[in-house]
Amino acid sequence: MEQGYMTLKEVASLLRVSEQTVYKMVQENEIPAIKVGGTWRVPRGKLIEYLDKDMACKEQVIKAIQDRIKEIEKVKAYNHRRFNSIANIVCDAQILELQFCMTLLGGGVL
Repeated sequence: MEQGYMTLKEVASLLRVSEQTVYKMVQENEIPAIKVGGTWRVPRGKLIEYLDKDMACKEQVIKAIQDRIKEIEKVKAYNHRRFNSIANIVCDAQILELQFCMTLLGGGVL
């Protein structure tokens, strides 16, 4: 392997996806790559930029979900004093759904 480039197989191994998935990402210009002697190569620096960008986006989504959970918890506290338990059940369901989304994103649960 060249020092500054990775093969699609190496990228696939790193990302824990199939080589075909990486090839599709390259074809769709999601990951920048160049063709050298009939073989696709991904510049390490560009791959790192791609992963950093993806992580920053994920962190923004997790923060937005956390903020929404806090808002729902405030509504739930208000409902507890004023309304029946059905309103609280709805709030609990919304919170559980948002926590599940955070888990899928790797953000854990509050």
